[in-house]
Amino acid sequence: MRPSDPSDRELRTTLERRQNNFRAFCHSLFQGRRARIRREADRDKPFYMDHHEPSLILLALLILLLNFADITMTTIILDHGGVELNPLMALCIGRGFTTFFWVKILLTAVSLVILIAHKRFRLFFFKGVHLVYAFFAMYVVLIGYEVWLLSASIS
Repeated sequence: MRPSDPSDRELRTTLERRQNNFRAFCHSLFQGRRARIRREADRDKPFYMDHHEPSLILLALLILLLNFADITMTTIILDHGGVELNPLMALCIGRGFTTFFWVKILLTAVSLVILIAHKRFRLFFFKGVHLVYAFFAMYVVLIGYEVWLLSASIS
């Protein structure tokens, strides 16, 4: 084929679709197909998925609800003379309730997104999915402790 041959021209008129990572990310959020790994030999390797189990999404929503409960109870405990033990949250409370609220919500939400996205990866000797379950258990214990504190301060 000669270089001046018209059939040698580039026929694509659009940009390369694989170069637009944001578009691919948005597409995978709603129309992705990776719900599980196909090859048996690759199942023990870390990989990203487009779809997650409904139980894991429900667990993340429960953690966010527990986070709201924690914010509410922390505010009530502080009104009864309690002290915030977490130095970062104490700093946020010193700057106002709105700062405290948004920092706490965003830290929890971003942490959950990262852990769920990396649920098959090993983080700190545990898989990300196990850390989500540990996160839930810690919030349940924290809420139980705050309920105990509130009941002790009322009686």
